[in-house]
Amino acid sequence: MSAWLDWLLTLPGVVWAKAAGMDATAWAGVQAIGSILAILAGFGYVVLQNWHADVVREAERVRRAEVVAYACQVGLLR
Repeated sequence: MSAWLDWLLTLPGVVWAKAAGMDATAWAGVQAIGSILAILAGFGYVVLQNWHADVVREAERVRRAEVVAYACQVGLLR
């Protein structure tokens, strides 16, 4: 975990060093790609949230159906 954190902390310096040698158009391309990746990550996160909500909702629906089936079986609901 420490190696990962060390790498992450040195990343801004590495990016800055590489960016220092780029012209403005190349750096704009890097920023555009980063922006597109950030947008895709955001959409991916929303898809993941929706999938998780569907799983939870389906599990809750099954649980409620089991409760109703049990209540009907023992005669609590007619």
